[in-house]
Amino acid sequence: MKRLLLATDLSSRAERALDRAVRLARQHQAELRVLSVVEGDRPANLVDAERAEAERILAERLQTVGDAKPSSSISVVGGKPFIEILREAASWPADLIVIGMHQADVLQDMFRGTTAERIIREGHIPTLVVRKDAAEDYRRIVVGIDFSVHALRAAQCAFRLAPKAEFHLVHSFLSPFPHFIYGDVRAEAREVHTQAMDRAVNEELTAFVARFGDQVPPANRLVVSGMAQEVLLATASQLNADLLVAGTHGRAGIAHAALGSVAEDLLLQAPCDVLVAKAW
Repeated sequence: MKRLLLATDLSSRAERALDRAVRLARQHQAELRVLSVVEGDRPANLVDAERAEAERILAERLQTVGDAKPSSSISVVGGKPFIEILREAASWPADLIVIGMHQADVLQDMFRGTTAERIIREGHIPTLVVRKDAAEDYRRIVVGIDFSVHALRAAQCAFRLAPKAEFHLVHSFLSPFPHFIYGDVRAEAREVHTQAMDRAVNEELTAFVARFGDQVPPANRLVVSGMAQEVLLATASQLNADLLVAGTHGRAGIAHAALGSVAEDLLLQAPCDVLVAKAW
C-alpha cells in the first residue's frame, strides 16, 4: 500500500475517513492524496470559488493531523464526484480508495446511487468505507470467504492493509438437507450430512488459503451454516471486529441492481469499517 486516495466531501463523515487514511499512510509510509470534487455544472466563477475554499479547508485539516504527517497532496476538481474520484484513482494510480459513510446512508434506497455505491460498483480499485473513529490501527478483521477470485483479491488486500491484525476467515453455507424428514432419522442423517459438509468445506478452505503462499498471516478459520450476510455481520459483532472484508462482483442490471446482495448488506449494516474489492 503505497498510494492512498482519500475522497472527501468535507462532511463530518469525511473527518473519520481522513483520520483513518492518515493513520494508514503513516503505517505503510504511503503517499496520501486528498481529493474533493465540487459540482462542475454551474457558473465557472462559482466553481472556482468553491475549489479555492475547499483547498483552504483541506490544507487546514491536514495541518491538524499531528507531527508525523504523511507525504500528502491536495486535489480539488470540478465535475461529478464518482467520475472524478474513479478517474483520479486510475490515473494516479491509487492502491486504495478511502471514503466515509455515515448513518444517513444506512437506508437501502438512499444508498443506491450514492457516490460510495457507484465508486464500488463501477471502479476496480479496492475501497475502504470508514464508519468508525480511527482511534487505533486495525486489530481484528473478519474476511468473508466464498472461494471466488473476488474474495481472493479482497483477502490479499486486507493482508497488505493490516499485516499485524488478528484475522478470522469466515465461510458460510446453506445446508441443502431436506426438512421433510422427521424424528431420530432426520437428526442422525443431518449429523452425518453436517460432518461431511464440514470436511468438504474445510478442504476447500485449506486449498483456498494455500493460494496465498507465505503472504497469509496467522488466521482463525470459521465455517458456519447460514446466509452469508447474516453470518458475517454476526461474526463481526461477536468478535468486536474493527474491519469487515468482502469481495464483490459489482455487476449491475439483471445480474444485480447494484453491488451484489452480500456486499451491499455489509455496507449498509456493518458495525465497523468495510473493505470491498473485486478481481476486475
